[in-house]
Amino acid sequence: MKIFESDIRYTMNDTTAYGIYNGISEFSITEIVEDIKKQHNSNAFIFADDIAKILNHDEELKQIAIETYRPDPEGDWTEEYLTWFRAAAKEKKAPGYGIIPNHIIRAKITDIILRKTAEENKEKQEEQSRINNLFEIARKTGEKQLINKWLEDCNDPQEECNTDICYEWAMPDGTRQYTRNHTW
Repeated sequence: MKIFESDIRYTMNDTTAYGIYNGISEFSITEIVEDIKKQHNSNAFIFADDIAKILNHDEELKQIAIETYRPDPEGDWTEEYLTWFRAAAKEKKAPGYGIIPNHIIRAKITDIILRKTAEENKEKQEEQSRINNLFEIARKTGEKQLINKWLEDCNDPQEECNTDICYEWAMPDGTRQYTRNHTW
């Protein structure tokens, strides 16, 4: 079975490092995330660690983990800790894990990726609409319109500056022009 077809471990009741390892590990879902992105032809700017954080707040997944709880294997522990561990394991409160079925985790991750993809596509469409509007204004007025402005390292060794202010313009003839001002 391929790793992205496996069920996922949901760590529970781990007090190591203040419980930061509880929930789903980003490393457990990285290949699933990449597989789903590939299937949906998505370049969404979201990574496995971001998705794991979202999944770890999902109440349905927490409930599945509780229902499928398995305590960690017993170790070479003191009798006192072993007694506590066994009692806590019966109450599903000892360090352990639950198992999230692959089809459920894939559905949750797919939903997150598709929502993020739609959000990014909407932002791209809004940005393209803004730029199209600037080209229309430039065409009507005959004056260039500012599309974008940013800073870059100076590109001219003959100038005594460190930073250039760069501009992207919508020109009346429908082209884009880039200009650069040195800062002294």
